[in-house]
Amino acid sequence: SWACLLEVCYLLLIICSLLPGLHLSSTPLVAGWSRIPVFAVIEHTFLQQAWLSSILLGATFLGLIGIYIAASSGLSRIALAERARGWLYFLLGTTFLFGVTLLFQPMLFSDDVFTFMFTGRLLSIYHLNPWTTIPASIPGDPYLVWVVSGRATFNVFGPLWLDITAGLSTLSSNPVVSLFIFKGFILLTHLLNSLLVWSILS
Repeated sequence: SWACLLEVCYLLLIICSLLPGLHLSSTPLVAGWSRIPVFAVIEHTFLQQAWLSSILLGATFLGLIGIYIAASSGLSRIALAERARGWLYFLLGTTFLFGVTLLFQPMLFSDDVFTFMFTGRLLSIYHLNPWTTIPASIPGDPYLVWVVSGRATFNVFGPLWLDITAGLSTLSSNPVVSLFIFKGFILLTHLLNSLLVWSILS
């Protein structure tokens, strides 16, 4: 039941991200969501009352925090002997469900993912040094429109992450597909981290 409530909160988070009063970072997914009539109505309604957007987002986060606390408290009362492998499958399954849900979030709280994409493209597509080249120096790139805060910033990450972003950037030249690839990769690493934490706690 806690997992169902969490999924509802994540769906609410997707709705909240479309509200104009929050001024979140746009993605190529916005156009697809805006064509859905119910979201167009919601967007128009909250455009008239921008302050409602912040209240709804705050309530959603409070709901997430409250549910996590309640669920953690309930799990802490389960005897160690009862924490069988089935709990691991439940953990990974629900984490995967929540992650897949957020893959489709149309507006993000930062444009970091597009900065990562562009950094990878600088190296893999344009064969330029991301530590000495800023995204704004490639004005014709179709990904530049989604890079906002990092447009005039050199790469600040190390060579391992740069190699990973360069490799992922070669998989697609479509911003929508690239967004799913990068977010999917992060979801995969999150699942692997969950396994790592489980093994440490065991």
